[in-house]
Amino acid sequence: MELVVDTNILISALVKDSKTRELLCNGRLILYAPEHILLEINAHREEIIAKAGISKRRFQELLALLMVQISIVRTELFRKFLKEALKIASHPEDAPFLALAMHITCPYGAMIKG
Repeated sequence: MELVVDTNILISALVKDSKTRELLCNGRLILYAPEHILLEINAHREEIIAKAGISKRRFQELLALLMVQISIVRTELFRKFLKEALKIASHPEDAPFLALAMHITCPYGAMIKG
């Protein structure tokens, strides 16, 4: 099954050892995320580390473990869907995830979204 991973889900998996983390590490799922997810994670890095109560090193290890499972897709590959995604997204920041789902023909309901 192909799914698009939203930033909040990745943050959740970084903060707590949970079903979310287990799902993201499930090798049977094919996971995608737009490239800006890494910028968002980096922007909230200190907050995630504090919330999780982990070291910077552990944060990096967890992020690397999770990112092995997620294929990062460059914006240029799904840019043509952004305008349409902005029209139907609940929040503008969701548009890249929705546009990526459209690009890979993944139903919007199949997004792993927080």
